Amino acid sequence: MSTFKSGHNDAQVSLIEGARIIVNVCASVQAGEDVLVVTDKATSLSIAQNLASAAEEKGASAAIAVVQAQRTGTEPVRPVAAAMQAANVVIAATSASLYHTDAARNAVAGGARLLSMTEISEEVMTSGAITADFEAQGPIIESVRALLTSARAVRVTAPGGTSLDMSLEGREAMQITALARTPGTRSATPDLEAFIAPVEGTAEGVLVVDGSASNLGLIRTPVMMEISGGRVTSISGGQEADRISANLREANHEGAYVIAELGIGLNPNGLVRGHIIEDEGAYGTAHVALGNNTNFTGGKNWAPVHFDHVFHRPTITLDGVEVMVDGVLTEAARPGRG
Repeated sequence: MSTFKSGHNDAQVSLIEGARIIVNVCASVQAGEDVLVVTDKATSLSIAQNLASAAEEKGASAAIAVVQAQRTGTEPVRPVAAAMQAANVVIAATSASLYHTDAARNAVAGGARLLSMTEISEEVMTSGAITADFEAQGPIIESVRALLTSARAVRVTAPGGTSLDMSLEGREAMQITALARTPGTRSATPDLEAFIAPVEGTAEGVLVVDGSASNLGLIRTPVMMEISGGRVTSISGGQEADRISANLREANHEGAYVIAELGIGLNPNGLVRGHIIEDEGAYGTAHVALGNNTNFTGGKNWAPVHFDHVFHRPTITLDGVEVMVDGVLTEAARPGRG
């Protein structure tokens, strides 16, 4: 069986070079545009400063807004939300995702281009996923997205113990290309993935998280989640399991326990290092999210949070056809074959 293989490499770039990739390649910032970089006190300010400098090199006007670190999905304060709507380009270099907020949705609806860089670090800005050829991966991402869209059912297994079945019937998959170049578009970078909102209430089985998780970083002791009726019914493991349970309790909303997303990482240079914006897009992984999916096509579950959980070496079977085996795409996923 012929398969695709990871292109992991040891390429390194400087922080300003990484910022130029975001500004020039991902956002295609132009002279005369207004660029807003949103960051928080849990993120290195040097990242925002270099992003602003890279935008100014292009002849754009750049401003930095520093907010308090919040949990994923928390709305930014109103002055920042208003600034997001006024900008041509918004780059969210924050510890918690702004992607799933009303502020992001409203900014994009008003024509802004938005890039989310959740849990970004100087390490991720200078090596690994950011060194990928984003445009070259586009056809592969689209092929996997189309396969997810056409499937009625998915089975997900992994050596760590994951065994999960879900219905995809009637759902349209989406893609993250790391690019937001036209007005009214948003993406995440350096994430590359195809993802879908499974039909609520249909997920059954076990998810074992052995990679990383939102707001936690690397998983040292695998976390087992039992899933029934599309919801997490029990969580067990070590300290990370306790923290995941605490995050869900703190959300104080039943929707936080709902299976919201299945995503397949497709960045060949991505590594799992404890920063979700890179981890969830690393080739050879998949992730299952809990919580809000109303930003996804067809998603019906609202929650105040969206937590991603990454696991290694998935086998993805769509309507009985394996499109990924042990973390490697099969011939069935080749562009033009789906």
